[in-house]
Amino acid sequence: MERLIKIIEWVAASWYLAFVLTNKAGPFNLFTRAREWHEGKWHGRTFYWNPQIDHRTEKIFNNDGLMDCIICLLPYVGFGWWLVDQAGFEVVMMPFAIAGLALWAHGYTGWVHLGGK
Repeated sequence: MERLIKIIEWVAASWYLAFVLTNKAGPFNLFTRAREWHEGKWHGRTFYWNPQIDHRTEKIFNNDGLMDCIICLLPYVGFGWWLVDQAGFEVVMMPFAIAGLALWAHGYTGWVHLGGK
């Protein structure tokens, strides 16, 4: 039973981190910056940044990049969480696992987020 709980933790933490990396800006735009790193060239993704337009990014997507696809990113994030767990730093993974499980539960309730995307 303990092993099953551990696997659920890994899955929830992996899903949540892959979700926010591929879809959200994050605190201080960290996740956006990760997607834009190395000029946004993550397996086919192309970004054009124009700082004159109030720090927004003009984006051209071809949607075949690692940071565009949660399914493509999940194995790498999952392996990273496994390494974190094996190193004995499970406490780092737990907030992500809790957030992932909370969002899964939220998705099944049918509630709508009114604050936008």
